[in-house]
This record gives sequence, structure tokens and C-alpha cells, in this order.
Amino acid sequence: MLLSPVYGRSDKKAWDNQVIWDDGWFYAFFGTGWMKDGEKRTVANGLDVYRSRDGLCFERIAEYVIPLEDAVAGYCVKKIGEYFYYYPTCCREKGKSYFRVIRTKDFQSWEDLGEVYHSTPDSRWYQVRWDEMMILEDRELDGRTVYYGYISSEPWAEISDPAPGMLKSYDGIRWTALPPPAVEWGELPAQHMELNFVEKIDGRYYLSMSGRMYLDNYGYSLYTFVGDSPFGVFRPCLEKFRMAGNSRRNVTWLGHALHAGQDLLCALWLSHDVAPEIPSSSFAMSTLKRVLCEKGQLRLGYWQNNDGLFDRSVPLAMNWKSVHPAPAVKSPRDEVEQAMGDSFHISASRDGVLLLSDPLFDRDRGILLEGTVTCLENRSKYMSAHQHAAGVGFYFEERDGEGVLMCAETLGITKSGPFRYADHKLTEYDIYHNTGDILVPWRSGALQGTTIFDFDDTVGGPGHAAYGGVRHGKTHRFKLIARMDYFELYIDDFYVQTYLLPASVSGRIGICAFDGTCDIAVRAYLPVL
Repeated sequence: MLLSPVYGRSDKKAWDNQVIWDDGWFYAFFGTGWMKDGEKRTVANGLDVYRSRDGLCFERIAEYVIPLEDAVAGYCVKKIGEYFYYYPTCCREKGKSYFRVIRTKDFQSWEDLGEVYHSTPDSRWYQVRWDEMMILEDRELDGRTVYYGYISSEPWAEISDPAPGMLKSYDGIRWTALPPPAVEWGELPAQHMELNFVEKIDGRYYLSMSGRMYLDNYGYSLYTFVGDSPFGVFRPCLEKFRMAGNSRRNVTWLGHALHAGQDLLCALWLSHDVAPEIPSSSFAMSTLKRVLCEKGQLRLGYWQNNDGLFDRSVPLAMNWKSVHPAPAVKSPRDEVEQAMGDSFHISASRDGVLLLSDPLFDRDRGILLEGTVTCLENRSKYMSAHQHAAGVGFYFEERDGEGVLMCAETLGITKSGPFRYADHKLTEYDIYHNTGDILVPWRSGALQGTTIFDFDDTVGGPGHAAYGGVRHGKTHRFKLIARMDYFELYIDDFYVQTYLLPASVSGRIGICAFDGTCDIAVRAYLPVL
């Protein structure tokens, strides 16, 4: 499900991925190269090409084609007419970047159109960076087709606030440099960023750019701007500014859009490890996601074609068992009632209740969990001031008592990170650990310190397009897909987050509930063989 056709090859590295759709086929591209002994940079970046009918299962049709000694990380692929055009970012000497124009019809034979068609940054407007072009196909007022190339670049400070670079072409071969499109940052800090895509939706132009260490998002994140012209003015979409990203680590990176029939989709590039492993030793992209436009704001949603990988006619018998709290630390508030099949009513204290499955999860094969969930923050019949958050989460065990958890809370946040539990006190780390029923009547008890949730990632709340958390008393649908190094959660078909699986897994998957009651029905499915 998560494309990772080359996995665990330490000698070969991948930069970014781009996916395009043409004539019923999905094509996935990875910039690739080998590492020099003792050096971090790759040798002669080339291109690997994969093809798929359904966007789920890909086969490689070309490996390490057109390796270029001067090619660097960024590139673009665009189908124009009968040709697939490849625009690698190249740099023959420091401070002098440019794009080549190379084309093919079959991904086997390639034609470099030569130096006369190289495009370089116009020094009137731009400094040295000229990287990662993404192309918007549009029409001019006379109906003529035009292509705009938006580029990760750095305009001179006296020319423009941070903005992408820009090119224009009528054939995809001859490109003319333009001044940078206008970007007005308003009260937000202006920051040079990398280019994801520009798309025209409902007559408006949406610019997506990426950056790290921006606002409260220390991990790599995607941000959305909107304008009424391909030249801007582009302004931040403040309500859902961060389309995707991470708080304290790097998992999802650049996200490029593609048109597949009537769907506008996005493919996020995934980093392979906890450290920002760039380039990555795993060629990985996330499940393809729909790009949704709601009231002028973009967010990501579940692409229903992803269901096609799983055999949903035969649910997997998970055999859930309550493993926490143990009898020695269990409170009267910790109760699990099993209804029909894999449906449970859980009443959980602040330390939480954890159900674990049999060891059935195989990370190479993958799994789909789906179902419904309803959470209540407390046992009272009315809402109160100082309302606290209940939570429901999904846990992947690394070893006995340890794993990673993604927990959706009722006050608008989903948290992800390492989670530990024990039959004895581990720590008291909450400033409210002694308040219990005093702070909030009908609360689920004092914190006992038998669990530790060191979450290092949060999504949701103002400014986040990701659907954070669940709502008090509302029944939600969820899907969770896990495979290889990653798992990701959708709620009500909206994308929530992607997170890293532990380095090794026991095969047991958990359902957690915290600080309230939870009704959950869950079914598990394996991929079609």
C-alpha cells in the first residue's frame, strides 16, 4: 500500500518522489543515486520509474536511467503531447544551477535537447537556488495553452519577500524566466520554502510550499497560499494553513499533486527513519490522498481506491485482550465490556486502558483497521467548565510494555509518539496528577503514573488542515493503514497524520482509551495476495 519497492538498500538513496497519471496509468518517479564511501552525497543522480494501473501496486519499468554527474536533488516530470519531459536540477559549479530538458516516449530511450534549452535563474530577480520545478498547465485569455514553472528559489530581498521562482513556456521546451509571483505573508514570518505544487481550483490558484523549523512545526510541513492569478498575489490560507507535516521529527516531506481522471490527488514523500534521513534508503510515498477544497481552503482526504488493496470480505480475527491496567493498579473506573464481535465499551481512567491483539501484524504485508468510535470525556450528563479531553488511540507494540501510539482526543488534537505502560508506577509527570475529582466532577480519577506517553507530534486545531481529534459524543468513522515503516490515520475520510512504526514490532496491535468512556467497533483486513 505504501510504495516502497526498494527497501533497506544502504548503498542506494532516493531524493523525493513525483507521481503523474497518463492514459490510465500511474507513473511514480524517484531521483536516485549511490553513496560514495565515507561521503554523504550521491554519485550521478538518475531516475527510477514505476508504473501502476490502480495507484496501489507498482512495477519498476526503468532503473537508474540518465544518471547525470551534475544533477542534484530536485526534478520535475510532465507529460506534454506525446513526450514525458524530465527537468532535472543541475549544478556544474557552485552557485550556478539550471534545468535541463530531457524527454522520452517509452522511458527506455531518452533525448537530451541540449544546452540551448537550459533555463537558469535571471540574476535581475533571483539568487543562486533554482530547484524542484513544478508545472501548472493553464490557458491565457486567447485560449492558448501555457505552462508555468514554479521553482524552489530565493529572490533578492530588495525584489521580493520570500517567494518561488517562475518560468513560462508554450511547449515545455523553451522556457522564459519571469519575476517571482507576488506573495504577501501578512503577520506571518516570511520564510524561503520549497515548492510542492500550484493548482487551479474553482478559478483560484493554490500554491503549496514546504519548510522546516517554521512556526511551531520543527518537522517538515506543507503550507497553503491562495491567489486569483498565476502571478499572485498569494496569501496564506490561515484557517487551514498547514496541510500536512510533523511537530518534532520528519516523516512526511514534499507533497506533489497529480490529476487522475476526475480526482486531484497528492503523493507525500516519506522519510525512512527517525533521523531526517535525506536522501532516504527507502523509496517510499504515502497512500495517494485526495486534495479537497472546502470554502476556499485545502485539506487532504482518503482516496477510496486505496480500499482495493485489502480483502474486505474476510475480516481478520484479532482476539483482543485487556493487558493494562493490571489487577495490581486497576481502578474501579477501568472496565471493558465486549459487545458483538470486535465491538467494545471501554471506561478508562487517566492512565488508560489498553487492549492488545494476538501477534498477527506483519509489517511487510501490512494491515487495514477500520470502524467507528464514540468518546465521552466524563460520566456526567452535561458539559462543564474545565472540561478535560478523553482519547482513543491505536498502538503498535515494539516489546512488552513499549510501543508507539497515535491518540485522537476530544478537544481537537491528535498526538503521536512513544508509549509505555507497567503494573507499577513509572512516573508522576502531570501537574494535575493529584486533582482527580476535585478539579472536574465525574473525572476518571487521579493520574496513577502507570503509563508514559512521550508524544512528539500533534496535529489539529486552528491553522491545521489535518482533522485533529474526535468530538465529544459524536460517532466517527476511522481508517488506519500500516505497512513497512509507517502507519497513518484517517477520521471521517479526512487525513489526520502519518507516523513511524517502531524499528521492530511484536505483531500485536492495541486499542487505547483514556480519561473517559469509549465505544469502538473495529475490523481488520489483510491485503489481497
